[in-house]
Amino acid sequence: MFEPLLDEKEARVGRKRFKRLADIAGEPHEVEAACDLLSQARKTCLRVGPVVRTLTEERREASVASCVTIRKAGVDLLLRRALADARRRLEARIEDRTLEEFARQRITLADETLSRKEQRAAKMKHVDAKTLRQIEEAAAKLKCLLELFAPVLERGHLQTMMHLAEAQNALDRLNDVLTSEAVLRRVAPSLADKHAVDQAVRWLDRERRDESRAALKRLRAIPHPA
Repeated sequence: MFEPLLDEKEARVGRKRFKRLADIAGEPHEVEAACDLLSQARKTCLRVGPVVRTLTEERREASVASCVTIRKAGVDLLLRRALADARRRLEARIEDRTLEEFARQRITLADETLSRKEQRAAKMKHVDAKTLRQIEEAAAKLKCLLELFAPVLERGHLQTMMHLAEAQNALDRLNDVLTSEAVLRRVAPSLADKHAVDQAVRWLDRERRDESRAALKRLRAIPHPA
């Protein structure tokens, strides 16, 4: 949130480190999302059972590997150090702008970033996982900024935050479908039942189209902060 006031090089290193840990922590969730979605598919796609069983085993292995890696990384110590360093730099910096001016600048930039990414996605025939992740991050950043700086702003942005929360929920559902497709591609070579894989792929493809439309509709409904 206060990134412009921190050392650019150190902020970049910190982002990369925590992003790597977030990716590791997210792997079990991705497999779990695929399990949950394709378990729903079993109601209409009777042959996806082998896919679900393989994904269930994959989920157990991913959870164990993720826990071990994160435990060795010492996340708690990394967070305390990052927060302490950021606090020292903020306290030592002389800033002419008021907190309200700083808040409005950060919110405006975040809103413009989200708008650009949403407009780019709206022109795409298929929203890929990378574009989706960028939109999710931009929406989450704007929402966090509005919540953090609400006490110093002249007017509230409750409506914007409510629409952002709804958009994030829709984006999360779409992200689960996209990551499920990636997980399915990863485990497909180990599955002997090609028909089960084909059914799962077709079902996820339909879900992706539906969730893409729903997510873009929610994004377009977000009012811009005044």
